Amino acid sequence: MDTGRGRSLSTRMIVTTVALVGVIVALFGAVDSYQTSSLFDLQSRRLEAITHNELRRRGQVQARDLAQAGRTAALAGDVEALRGFVPQLAPPGDPEVAWVLVADRDGVVVAHSDAAANGRPIADPLARKLAAAVAPGEEDRVESPEGRLMLLSRPIEPVEPAGPRLGAVVIAYRLAPIEAQVAAIHADGRRATRQSQRRTALLGLVFVLLGSAVAVFQGLRISRPLARLAWRAEQIARGDLQARAAVDSRDEIGRLGESFNFMADRLAVLLRETADKAVLDKELAVARAIQESLVPADDVIERSGLQVAGWFSPASRVGGDFWTAHDLPGGRLLVLIADVTGHGMPAAMITACAKAACDTARTLAGDQLTVGRLLGAINGAVWETARRKLVMTCFASILDARARTITFANAGHNFPYLVRGGAGEDLQILMARGNPLGDAPEAAWVERTQALAPGDVILWYTDGIVENEGPHGEPLGDKRLRAALRQAVGQPGAPAVDLDARGVRDAVLRQALAFYGDRPRNDDATVVI
Repeated sequence: MDTGRGRSLSTRMIVTTVALVGVIVALFGAVDSYQTSSLFDLQSRRLEAITHNELRRRGQVQARDLAQAGRTAALAGDVEALRGFVPQLAPPGDPEVAWVLVADRDGVVVAHSDAAANGRPIADPLARKLAAAVAPGEEDRVESPEGRLMLLSRPIEPVEPAGPRLGAVVIAYRLAPIEAQVAAIHADGRRATRQSQRRTALLGLVFVLLGSAVAVFQGLRISRPLARLAWRAEQIARGDLQARAAVDSRDEIGRLGESFNFMADRLAVLLRETADKAVLDKELAVARAIQESLVPADDVIERSGLQVAGWFSPASRVGGDFWTAHDLPGGRLLVLIADVTGHGMPAAMITACAKAACDTARTLAGDQLTVGRLLGAINGAVWETARRKLVMTCFASILDARARTITFANAGHNFPYLVRGGAGEDLQILMARGNPLGDAPEAAWVERTQALAPGDVILWYTDGIVENEGPHGEPLGDKRLRAALRQAVGQPGAPAVDLDARGVRDAVLRQALAFYGDRPRNDDATVVI
């Protein structure tokens, strides 16, 4: 037995559970970190949008008011008042407004929050572009020493609708405060993400520990009974057929233990039955050998003017058919064929008893033996042995070669066939009636004598020959048996067959066995020629 073992079931369960919990925690942490980061990004974008909108709204109001003031100052020619007012909109250190300017239609600064720029053309190209625009506009500027700026412009409307515009107002707002707030939100988001990751890692560690504990508990709970079951299986494999698994639960493992115990019980029974069968097979082999010794061999028995050849085939290991041939005083030959009801060991025991009675009667009677006395002796033995639980049919014949006669008596057996002079068309039966042997303690059988001639052929048989079935479930029957016998001994116009007992027997059997095919035979069969 291969004793190599890999990892135990509990170890695989623990490793699998811990790995699964770790993967789940890692996925949960990744999702949580992503959600936290996304939330802060969304908040920062919303704050930036809200701040820009608010700044834009305020700038548009201031630009409109300043454009109105610039229009008034331009109409009144009071530039100094405008120059004194504009610096107040962007005082030094103002966190929001970087600078403010009012320019005329030619792009020359009329008033600037930085007085040094007054009276000069607009230096900033973007501011110059916005000041020249007819409609209000805005644009972010990136390249600036003061950081990113938002520029808002507003044209100074003309006196008359169709007249030229008087100039423009441009206000620059610092975006650094907004960017600082957004950066602070991003920093808060990163801190929150790191905190979330730490919390997730801590929570994951707790879950991993809990999962490991559960896996250890469940693994041991499942693997221990299975290990005990495997150990019991190894004990049975080593020959301890009394080993059984302890069943202490009603779950699948408990049912598995019950099934194991049931299989172990069945295995013990099977082994006992196998041992008993082996003993029985051995006994049957001995019984078959003994029964085969009760019937003559397949060789032809030759006496002066006579040939006898037989064939016996039990349906199981042993059977209830038997036949025998014995020399009697005066050059006579006893031929007896019998069939016990049923087959198998009980029938074989009756045949052995009948054979013993036959031999005993033949020895004691000597030259006074008759077929009637022989059947009476066998009947007594069968009656004492079977008590009508089994009976035997039997046909006893004494052939006298010198007198050319056959004397016979029948105890319920099939009538033999007699073919006269080897001519297949002249077929008769040897008819005699009587009760089967073992049916009553005492009985009498009528003896008949039939004259024989050279070339006569006699066929004795048991009912298994005609009752065994072919592949289509149809028995052979007496009609087919007679046809096979006629063909074997030869018919007018047909090729002649050598009239020896073996040849006729083999010819009849060939047709019978070909008819049966591979279908199992359900009764013992015997043929004697």
